[in-house]
Amino acid sequence: MTLYGAVLGRNSVHCTQIDARGCRMEARLLVEYDRIGDILYLGTVSPYPEQESEELDYGVVARLNPQSGEIENLEILFFSSRVASGKALQLPVLAEFHLPERV
Repeated sequence: MTLYGAVLGRNSVHCTQIDARGCRMEARLLVEYDRIGDILYLGTVSPYPEQESEELDYGVVARLNPQSGEIENLEILFFSSRVASGKALQLPVLAEFHLPERV
């Protein structure tokens, strides 16, 4: 038996797909960059108007599912200036990455 649906949680990745091998994140990570606005967008779904927004840190905005409160998207403002220093960019969320299951 397999249960489906993995989303980014408020401060971590919450996995809701569980099978014989354990918990796996199934949502593909969407990455977009707005060069004019200098914003990096990360998410598991395309943004939609009903999402609520919460600033997690200066210039890091989470877009939340209105029913569950789970993070579905992150917006990283001033992205180019953040990475121009050469230092690693640390986000105020926890994440887990896995390769998709091979068929």
